Amino acid sequence: MENRVKKAGVAKLEVAGKVVDLPVYEGTVGPNVIDVSKLYAQTGHFTLDPGFTSTGSCESQITYIDGEQGILLHRGYPIDQLCEKSNFMELCYLLLNGKLPEKTQYDAFLKEVKHHTLLHTQQDRFFDGFRRDSHPMAMLTGAVGGMATIALAVLLAKPLIRLPDPAYTSVFQGSLRWNTFVFLPLVALVYGREGAGLGAMIM
Repeated sequence: MENRVKKAGVAKLEVAGKVVDLPVYEGTVGPNVIDVSKLYAQTGHFTLDPGFTSTGSCESQITYIDGEQGILLHRGYPIDQLCEKSNFMELCYLLLNGKLPEKTQYDAFLKEVKHHTLLHTQQDRFFDGFRRDSHPMAMLTGAVGGMATIALAVLLAKPLIRLPDPAYTSVFQGSLRWNTFVFLPLVALVYGREGAGLGAMIM
């Protein structure tokens, strides 16, 4: 991710007679922030902020949240507008690329994702081993875990398979079927086939 943080000055803090300089950064929207990540190293003190009411947890180039004002932005677009005027795949494209797609871009993106979302009939066997009243999240976790073991085997066997990349992709997808889930095809678009395989194992 490209670092787009803009410096907005320095905050001076005096602790036990010692003055330290803390960098101040400017956000795209919202108030400026004081970087206290080195406060403990410089002063031996921590900050206390019950409820996280005055602390930002991370830098995000995707989402902006202001709970008090009821604001939630994705790539600068209000969430209510996205819900009303955009569909799920348009939102996925927006999060990945930073802008909403034009028709040709949307059609190409949709075709690419659909190509990686075929469901193999053997996928049902993962779920047949669970009780009928099993929790859906536990079932999904178990199914993904089982596919992760296949992913590792297929990735390690790549040098032995000796197939061109397009053919190997078919073998990989046919044996693993990680593409059942929308998340992994999107990872594949950004990081390639190897990244998708690693994503399957991490999940």
